[in-house]
Formats: sequence, C-alpha cells, structure tokens
Amino acid sequence: RGTVYTILEDYKDANLLFAGTEFGIYFSNDGGEKWTRLRGGLPTIMVRDMVFQTQHDDLVIGTFGRGFYVLDDLETLRSMTPELLASDGGLLPVNRTPLFVTSNSDPNWQGTRFFTRENPSSGATFYYYLKDAIRTQRQERQRADQAAARRGEDVFYPSWDSLRLEDLETAPQMILTVADPEGRIVRRLTGRTSSGVTRVTWDLRYPSTSPISSGGGGGGFGGFGRGGGAGPYVVPGTYAVSLAKVVGGETTLVGTSQSFEVYPLDDVRNPRSADVLAFEQQAASLQRAVLGTNSAAGEAMTRIGLLERALDQTPNANPQIRIDLAALKNSVREVQWALNGDPTIGRRRQSTPPSLTSRLRRFTGGWGGLLHEVTGFHREQYDIVAGEFGGILAQLRQLVEVDLKRIEDAAEAAGAPWTSGRIPNWRP
Repeated sequence: RGTVYTILEDYKDANLLFAGTEFGIYFSNDGGEKWTRLRGGLPTIMVRDMVFQTQHDDLVIGTFGRGFYVLDDLETLRSMTPELLASDGGLLPVNRTPLFVTSNSDPNWQGTRFFTRENPSSGATFYYYLKDAIRTQRQERQRADQAAARRGEDVFYPSWDSLRLEDLETAPQMILTVADPEGRIVRRLTGRTSSGVTRVTWDLRYPSTSPISSGGGGGGFGGFGRGGGAGPYVVPGTYAVSLAKVVGGETTLVGTSQSFEVYPLDDVRNPRSADVLAFEQQAASLQRAVLGTNSAAGEAMTRIGLLERALDQTPNANPQIRIDLAALKNSVREVQWALNGDPTIGRRRQSTPPSLTSRLRRFTGGWGGLLHEVTGFHREQYDIVAGEFGGILAQLRQLVEVDLKRIEDAAEAAGAPWTSGRIPNWRP
C-alpha cells in the first residue's frame, strides 16, 4: 500500500511495527493479516533512534527536535494475540509490581536548570482489551441515525418513551476487582468502555475512608501517607484482578482473571507485615468515624444557620425556639472545638493542646506511607483519640438526632420557611 513498515522485533507470529508515525502490532498467519494501531501520542516528526530498554522491556524513541518518548510494557503488548483480538475482550497478563513509596520532592523549583517530567503512576498497571465499545442507548441511536443519514435515508425523531429510557439509563461501566491472596476484595477500579486497549493503574492501597463531599471528592485531611485521601498499603503477596462490564444494571465477567505478585522493593529497610496492616485498618476505621463526625458537625452548623434565617421570616414563632437554637449552636461548636481545637487561642498564634484531629494525623498522615513497623508513639496517639472520641460521638448524636430534630419540628409547626434536613407538612 505504499507504506514502509519497519520490523522492530519478531515474536512468534506477531511483529511490533513502526509505520510512519504510528506504532502497531502486525499479525500474519494462516487466518490472514491484521494491523492494530497503538495510539501513543507521538507527533509527526522524524524518528532518529529506537532502543529497547531490556530491564523493564520498554521501547525508547528519540526524535529530531522533539525529545524522546517511551513505549511501556512491551511484554504486555506481546499478549495481544490474534485469538485475543478476535474475542470480545479480556485482561492482559499483569507484571510483577514493586511496593514502594514515591518521592515527594519537587525539583521543578529550579526551573530550566533541572527540567523533569512526571513519571508514570506507581502501582500495578492493568491493561484490558475490548473488541467493541460499550455504548449507551443514546449513543447507539445517534450512531444509527448518522449511518442512515450517510446512506441518504430518512432520520426520524425518537419517541418520548425512547428518550425517557435514555434519560433514565445508567451509563455502562468497566469494573476491575482486585482480591487479596485469601480472596477478599481489596479494591474496585473503573475503566473506559471504548474499544481497544485501556490502561488502569492501582496504587496498591485500600480505599480511602475520608468523607465524600458533594463535589465528589474526599473530605477532611489526607489518609495513610502522601497523596491525601488514600487508604493503607497492601502487604506483599499474590493478588488477582478480574474484569467485568456493567450494562443495564447487569454485571458480566469479561475474559479470565489475572494473578500477579506484589513484592517489596526493599525487604530490609521497609518491612511490611500483616500486623502493620491490621493496625492501619483499625486506625482507618477510627479515622472514618472521626472525619465523618467532624463533617456531620459542620453540616449541623449549616442547618442551624439556615434555621436562624428562616425564623427571622417567621414573626409568629415562639421566642423559645430561638433560645433553644442558640444553645444548640453553642453545643455543636463545642463538639467542633473538641475535635479540632480552640480557634480563639489558635487565631492569636498561641500554643494550644493537641486536638483529636491533629493526633489522628500523626498516626494516619505521616507514618502510613513509610511502610515501616508501628511504633509505641503511634499506638499511644491511637489510644488517646479512641478514648476521648466515644463521648464526643455520643454527644453529637444527641444534638443532631434529638435536639436539632425537635427544634426543626417546632419551626415547621410555626410555619417557618423550609430549610435543609426536614420535609414540610401540609394538610388540604
């Protein structure tokens, strides 16, 4: 066809090829020939050098005037056999994955004197292949309409029932489920539903226990180690990942599961034992409760503020409601101070006793990302937070579920405007 293909490496019946500015895998066997393009973002530029980095099985490409590019994990791409490409899809084999903590230093403050780019995401890298994209009902209808328009056929407006089904449809998902050596689910990850090969990276951590905010992210401060909002690291061992598609609320497995090994990068300096993980999971449970209680106290203060504004517009309300609401506001504020410290002293740059959340950071924020053993200091901080938190949680539960509810019911009976947290009453 006039295209010059350069064979980079032979592998059984498949060749890794470079064609112009495209990479791909070219299959030639009794069943015919097939070219599969790899979209790696390489610009239209002259390629001057191509070298295989054998230690990690990467292809390094030097270009004229544009720097160099790296094509990762050639061993994984070699698994793109004609049999896999002919199937509906599935997971590709997963390489052995080292467990380590990435550096938090940022040398870019030196500017052009020390130019760097981001490394690939650390953790276990999963590749999966889908022969055909999984589309929503709206996408399928639009593709059919476009095809009909290209053929010169009439395209009709869909019925209201069809549009209603499209509006109510839950978008399809690809779910990757990671299980530990005992078969317990460790993490669930999502991936694209487009055709071709998709790459998903697992950071070798359990899920975060930080509160989920309305913006969709984790609230509160970060979790175990650097990065914020992350759970504790797993322990070394053999893990398994499986792939499933969720279409119309029905989950269907795709292909077969793949096993892979997580090994410590440094056994001597960074021991990672089951005892460390057990303490981290215990600490994560406490972290979830403390941060959730802190967020619940903030939501209660928001509801109280809205209720104050509503009572300003309810002149016939019993004055006792405002008195009770003011007392409740002070009580919730005391809960916030017990969790986060006294802001009156802190604003004036004076020393304050450690708050429960600051103590919590000391055994979930710094040490959890270092992979070393639990110290006596960590256990001491845990015991202090656990000992004091139970009473605070019970106090807030009384304030929100009983006292605030009683005041909101009184405001509703007085005809106050609606506020968050209550359902209006109405009688015909």
